[in-house]
Amino acid sequence: MRCFTWLAASLCTILLPSAADASNAQPFGGACTARIEPRNQQNVLNYDPLSVAPLIGLQEFDIVNTGTEDCVLRVTLLAGATRTDEARGETDTLKVQWLDEANRVLAMDNGIGVGRSIRIAAGATRPFRAQVVVRTGQLVDSGGYRNLVNLQFIQAGDPARNIVAEFPLDISFSVPPVLGLSFAGVDRGSSVAKVDFGELETGEARVVIFRAIANADYQMAFVADNAGRLKHESLAAFVPYTFTVNGNLLDLSQEATINAEAQERRIVNHRVVVRVGKVEGQPAGRYRDLVQLRISPWR
Repeated sequence: MRCFTWLAASLCTILLPSAADASNAQPFGGACTARIEPRNQQNVLNYDPLSVAPLIGLQEFDIVNTGTEDCVLRVTLLAGATRTDEARGETDTLKVQWLDEANRVLAMDNGIGVGRSIRIAAGATRPFRAQVVVRTGQLVDSGGYRNLVNLQFIQAGDPARNIVAEFPLDISFSVPPVLGLSFAGVDRGSSVAKVDFGELETGEARVVIFRAIANADYQMAFVADNAGRLKHESLAAFVPYTFTVNGNLLDLSQEATINAEAQERRIVNHRVVVRVGKVEGQPAGRYRDLVQLRISPWR
């Protein structure tokens, strides 16, 4: 009579923070001159779609006022080879957001953002930091992505919006194949789903739903401890059962696999039906089998 169990696993990562500061714009006066000197740039970033924290990449610069007068510069971001709010891959797009050091949007919906204004004394150098943020939960295709935009400093109040200094930003993102599993009706984070038939009866069935989360084609492999039979707890007695996944009858006398084609990517619910075979003639007692489920990249 009794239990049927299997296991699964999942994947995760982590990432980090930001900062702040501000100044006020002044009316347009004489022409400002400045140059941008890059200091610390995180141009290659790794993004895990299953991470619980956003990905943040820092871009740090020194802005040098090369003129003889104080300058107030407005910072903004313009599209380059890509939109300001996306990183492009071969087959998919990763959404990004650019913020200044005060966590204000540098560009929104691919338009010019509010940006911040910074004051730099004549001949002085002022540090500036921008940050590109990738929100969590974007289950994009695995592979490489690029965001190519232009950081610009425009003299505050200049009606002609002349560019005092600009710097191209070329940020690359690497997205690995990610795979995860969860079971319906099971506590979050648990890797075990139990199927309890109570008193075994021929033809009785139970259904289990598990969810596969993936950004690439994947293969599911099922391995049973007792070759697809419920084994008596102490005797060499067995009760057969059938095991179907999404309507496909699997032979658990050996490892059984199912390949998830491209159209089955992302988040997919899989339906498992376990049906008890002939019980009559078997000794009383507890019967069980353990089926392990593995999910791995395919192709």
